[in-house]
Amino acid sequence: DIYCLRKMLGADSFSKADWGSLTTLDLSEALIVRGGEWYYRNYYTIKNAIGDYMFNGCQNLQKIVLPNSVTSIRDYAFSSCDALISVEIPESVKTIDKTALMR
Repeated sequence: DIYCLRKMLGADSFSKADWGSLTTLDLSEALIVRGGEWYYRNYYTIKNAIGDYMFNGCQNLQKIVLPNSVTSIRDYAFSSCDALISVEIPESVKTIDKTALMR
């Protein structure tokens, strides 16, 4: 789930003592479904979307391959991901909010 991935990627909403060391994430075959538990300050997953703040503050994240089924990338999805150097965006993506990749 996204909450656990955020922790493994060093999201700044967790203490450094809880961080994992994951730097690369391949979600190409993953499906994002609606609902479940919140992943960040009351934000929940949206079907086929990289949601608002989904990977915000993930300090370890360097490379991510997005799911082939994703159709949108929402606001601040990758904000404050200071180590991020590569985002593979599939052809299925139709909309990218203007602040989605904001540092």
